[in-house]
Amino acid sequence: PAAPRQAAAAAWRDVPASTNGTARVPTMLYATAYKRHRTEEFVERALRAGFAGVDTAHGESKRYNETAAGVALRTVFSNRNDFYVQLKVHHLPPPKKGAEAPSADDARKRAKVAVRRGLDGLGLDAADAILLRGPSAEARRSGRLSEADVAAWRALQAEALAGRAKLLGVCNFPPPLLREIAALDGPECRLHQTRLRADRGWSKADRDAAADAGVLLQAPSLVPSHDYALRRGGAVSAAAA
Repeated sequence: PAAPRQAAAAAWRDVPASTNGTARVPTMLYATAYKRHRTEEFVERALRAGFAGVDTAHGESKRYNETAAGVALRTVFSNRNDFYVQLKVHHLPPPKKGAEAPSADDARKRAKVAVRRGLDGLGLDAADAILLRGPSAEARRSGRLSEADVAAWRALQAEALAGRAKLLGVCNFPPPLLREIAALDGPECRLHQTRLRADRGWSKADRDAAADAGVLLQAPSLVPSHDYALRRGGAVSAAAA
């Protein structure tokens, strides 16, 4: 096979770690979702093309294959410090009509197990970042974190303190909930992954909340989801090209 590209081909930025010190995050990540049986092939090709980081998840077997992503990472890189892995985990069971909301203890256990199984699938002792998918339906209705959300976050904090991640974050948390989780004590929330929408001022409320909390915002599918906006021309189109 062709010689692997050097990690220096990717742009990185330093951000405060969730525990102490700093951590490096690539400015662009390769999303491993929906690659199915070709995950290993596509991830390896992306890494050889210059990507140095991947975004994957545990508990979504129809969308992600973290085992195949891990194989590709180890095929291309021999030095663990040359690549970045971001693992997303669930603390809630799949929605089911009539099902009771999970207890705090159930959510904590579910998050902990997801981290361990996700890392096992990747073949790694630690990820660079672990993100909590959510929040709960209860939190979305009330505008406040539920006991299950907080318990799951505490479980991720324990994983960070045990050395299994330098960075912690969340996915798809509305601004009030992002501010609330960022204000909790212990290892801090440093990342928020959420879609930015052109028809909503590029989700200004989400961007403001992240800036206020000192959280790095990640925008998945920014270019493919906004072809209509990019066709208008101007600086954004030039950057995307």
